[in-house]
Amino acid sequence: MHAYDRWLLGMQADSIAAIYMPDGALVALRDTIARGPEGIAKFLHGFDGKAQVLADTSLVDSIVFAGERAIVYGVYRQQAMVLPERRVVNATGRLTATWVDVHGRGWMLQSMRTAPLQ
Repeated sequence: MHAYDRWLLGMQADSIAAIYMPDGALVALRDTIARGPEGIAKFLHGFDGKAQVLADTSLVDSIVFAGERAIVYGVYRQQAMVLPERRVVNATGRLTATWVDVHGRGWMLQSMRTAPLQ
């Protein structure tokens, strides 16, 4: 999760997308926002020139291992500046990241699910 946070902070869309499985999904609440590395990169590049991530942290509450899968439960905190008006927004929510140990490639994301905290 540290690398994911670092890439998000640097707005490195292609690096983030590259760790997703071919059918990996980025999900907000119950809606799939993007699927597969290409779709996820396209979605993330949609923020280029429109927002700048100022801070991003993921705090892991627990990890459940099941065979070649690891499900990470935690909380994310982000601060971003919306451009060009330079308005700062904060977001905090729950995350569930499902990782799969792919032989020869290491751990890859099957899904990243987020839900804002009220």
